[in-house]
Amino acid sequence: MFVWLALVIAVSISPLSFKLKLHTVGLYHDIGHYVVYTLTGILLWVVVRRRWYLRVISFAFGVGLAYGQEWAENRIYHQGFEWKDVGTDLAGLVSGFALMLLIVALTMDESARHRY
Repeated sequence: MFVWLALVIAVSISPLSFKLKLHTVGLYHDIGHYVVYTLTGILLWVVVRRRWYLRVISFAFGVGLAYGQEWAENRIYHQGFEWKDVGTDLAGLVSGFALMLLIVALTMDESARHRY
């Protein structure tokens, strides 16, 4: 999880020239934000295992990460704060958590659901 988060942050605050080489700007920019944060949501769900209060905390961490990334980019590169990116990140985060919740609901029997 730490490696994933470090990679997400590193790419996020990389110079534009590096992002261009990775094709993370342009046509696929929004899709990239969504996919990265969907995967982040899934990983945050899996890491905390069966503890709802920790899942709430991990979700809040994801929200903070989305906002913090954009804030850091704004501070480092003095560009405008891109609320659209934050919104796309949050949509991905919600999707990751919702997907995991759906998987739990569909795969657990009734007696085991209360544990998740």
